[in-house]
Amino acid sequence: ILNMALVELKGHVQSETYVAFEMYALQNRPVQEVAEFLNISLSSVYVAKSRCIAALKEIIRDLEEK
Repeated sequence: ILNMALVELKGHVQSETYVAFEMYALQNRPVQEVAEFLNISLSSVYVAKSRCIAALKEIIRDLEEK
């Protein structure tokens, strides 16, 4: 279910948001490294992670109901 949810999430958020989430939350890269790589602020990385996790929870809930 998680893999299906991640694919769906990728289509629901901006690509930069997904990459920040993937690098920081899934690959466990340091927030500073992610921010520098994407040329965004540290807070943007944290916001991307938060938004993606919230969206993932909803997507997973929907998938489990099917």
